[in-house]
Amino acid sequence: MIHQMYGTSEYPLRDQLRSEHALAWQMIAESGPFWSGYDRVAMAAETRNALTCELCRQRKLALSPNMVQGTHDTDSHLPLVVIDAIHRLQSDPARYTHADFRRLIDSGISIEQYVEMVSVVSTTVIIDGLHDSLSIAKPQLPTGSHEPPMGQGSVDLVADGAWVPLSPRSDRPDSLGISRSANILRSMGTVPAAIELFFQVFRNHYVMAKAALDLPRAQIEYVAARVSAVNECFY
Repeated sequence: MIHQMYGTSEYPLRDQLRSEHALAWQMIAESGPFWSGYDRVAMAAETRNALTCELCRQRKLALSPNMVQGTHDTDSHLPLVVIDAIHRLQSDPARYTHADFRRLIDSGISIEQYVEMVSVVSTTVIIDGLHDSLSIAKPQLPTGSHEPPMGQGSVDLVADGAWVPLSPRSDRPDSLGISRSANILRSMGTVPAAIELFFQVFRNHYVMAKAALDLPRAQIEYVAARVSAVNECFY
């Protein structure tokens, strides 16, 4: 899998990027704390479906996405409210509101399930996005495990004004070398495994501890901010 994922690319890619992207792809197929691997692979598939979904296209053009009703283009077993959240996060993230989030939670989806779902969707977007930018075919989705979710132990969390509880702020880096004061990490603190999955991929595209990069930090922040603006990044 490591050599197959970007094997047809004409551009040089770091071995670490190749291997960690492949590892993350395999991790999606494994059952997580709150979703099975079968569910997680379906989430990755819905992340792709959103790009060609007619309802998503019409909503994107509307003054408000809530003005357009209908059904998403999908053949997934996932709950419809989860499919809707995935499609909104992929196709129109800037207009994903707290009301949309509450609608998901009020339907019976736990905050932990939501955080894990966001991690899978975000990881898929990065991997697929790099394939698109290199003009190579997206990797085939893995076969997801039907093993039940693993669950997790207690997690130290604080209420700090976000939609979800956050990890406590700390100057100590985590096991991946990421500052525990970074809000993007703290926002996934409800599910530590979600942090591991997402940053397994993300850290290869941004300044992290001991990363071998040629651009200075100011240029990296400028590029990141511009790309985020173009992609209407909610965060």
